[in-house]
Amino acid sequence: MFSSTRDNPQGFTLPIILLISVGLMVIGLSLMQSTASIRDSLNDQYMNRVATEAAEAGITYANFCLTANNFAQSWNVTKADPATKPLTQKTDCKGDSLSSAPNFVMKNGTYRTSFKVTNLEATSDGAIIIVATGTFEQTRGESSNIARTLTVNRKQVVKWKTYKASVSASGTSKTCAIVTNELYCWGKNSNVGETFGGQLGDGTYDDSLIPVKVVQAPGVLAGRVVTDVFSAQYHSCALADGKVYCWGYNSNGQLGNGSTTTSPVPVEVEGALAGKNVTGIGGSGNTSCAIADGKIYCWGRNDRGQAGVGTTSNVLSPALVSTVNLGTSYTATALSTSGSRSYNMCAIINGQAWCWGSNEAGQIGNGDSPSNTKYTVPTKVYDGGVLAGKTVTAISQDGYSNGSPAYPHVCVIANGAAYCWGDNNSGQLGRAVNNSTDSNVPVAVYTNGVLSGKTIQDIVVGLQHSCVLANAKVYCWGNSGSGQVGDNTTSTKYVPVAVYEGDPGLLDKTITGIGGGANRGCAIAGYQSYCWGLNTDGQLGDNSQISKRIPTESVFLRPKAPSFIF
Repeated sequence: MFSSTRDNPQGFTLPIILLISVGLMVIGLSLMQSTASIRDSLNDQYMNRVATEAAEAGITYANFCLTANNFAQSWNVTKADPATKPLTQKTDCKGDSLSSAPNFVMKNGTYRTSFKVTNLEATSDGAIIIVATGTFEQTRGESSNIARTLTVNRKQVVKWKTYKASVSASGTSKTCAIVTNELYCWGKNSNVGETFGGQLGDGTYDDSLIPVKVVQAPGVLAGRVVTDVFSAQYHSCALADGKVYCWGYNSNGQLGNGSTTTSPVPVEVEGALAGKNVTGIGGSGNTSCAIADGKIYCWGRNDRGQAGVGTTSNVLSPALVSTVNLGTSYTATALSTSGSRSYNMCAIINGQAWCWGSNEAGQIGNGDSPSNTKYTVPTKVYDGGVLAGKTVTAISQDGYSNGSPAYPHVCVIANGAAYCWGDNNSGQLGRAVNNSTDSNVPVAVYTNGVLSGKTIQDIVVGLQHSCVLANAKVYCWGNSGSGQVGDNTTSTKYVPVAVYEGDPGLLDKTITGIGGGANRGCAIAGYQSYCWGLNTDGQLGDNSQISKRIPTESVFLRPKAPSFIF
């Protein structure tokens, strides 16, 4: 017979304790499993986070390398073998190993992370995609054996604001360029107080060794797209949305606004151009010209007939050039560039070259003997001889028209070849080795050397030198006393030579445009503007006043920082 619980209180205690113990064990196991699960989840989150941070470090490094390399991929990764020199924390921007670089982005005990960036991907709107892989690894103790690993891929769309130099033009002691449809100038901005100043167009009379922005907003250029610019002796003009805007020295009316008041900011040229669509501009010394509806209008200094209006009186606002020789049905397509100190203007009319103004060195090119005769109306350049049957597509002129001796010369491109005439004191016509003979008609530029087999796309001339763009490279000849030929020497070159392509400079770069004039040359390559030659007033824009014999980048014309689109 069993006793009651009162008589035997421990009869049920042990089972209850056992039940409670089992329950606590179950709960404990459950909590342990939950804790382990939470710990694993936290570990996974940590691994994912640090792997992601490593991938983002790769994207940041790739952006740095792209910015330093003109936005081109610099590391060597091929599609056939993506493992070939990727960008990692252990390499330079070319994918080459660095002995001093860390092996990992982060190393903490047995944890470590790294990144790898392979080929860039392109998008349909011109942006690029950077793909970076971040890797987390956990080793077993201090050994190199990997216990756990996790990889995370990160993509970032990068689109740089278009900030690209497209046109470069040099005046006497200054240079201007179009960058992203905006204007920048650098060099000398004053001569005698404010009388000859304001040619940088930034609203001041202060010289600048680096590019400064021409005033656009607020102002007459606000919101307008700038497509062309020329820079003459003490003034410059720009073409924007079919209108002309000028700034700088104006005692001869070269700003074209009907006054003789100097302006350090752009003013609109109206008068006879009002309501017309301007398609081309050009300038010379203190004279300006424009093409509207196929006709030529000029204004400014005219004492040598350089305005082409049939007189020698200054012209304060645009006037139609004389049609005495041209007739009224002509079509002009281009005006001469450069002309920093000359008293001439030239144009391409119906596919042929025409010039007017001074003729001290035969620069009119019509075969007349050099003289002080003033050609006050457009005069046709001799189109027989080397130009017979050819179509002129580019024209440039410059020179000291009041020098002793005078140094003006003119060059053109016709059917992919270069031809020049006028003064040849320093071999600027490029006729032949050691040939310094002037010519009052066009002569062919020497092509048995570096220009052999090349097609010439553009030409610019300076006071005593000339440069051409051919097959995406630059070639120059003539006086190089200030390094303006750009071949790393200061000796005169009577025939074309290649402009120096070392590093830094134009090494491995594709030249898309050339500029220059006066005593320097300039080239547009990728996103940058490069100049060489005389730099006593900072006209090279490299923040110095040291003349350069090789292409030097105009600082602060680099693209702006990229914007990231996630």
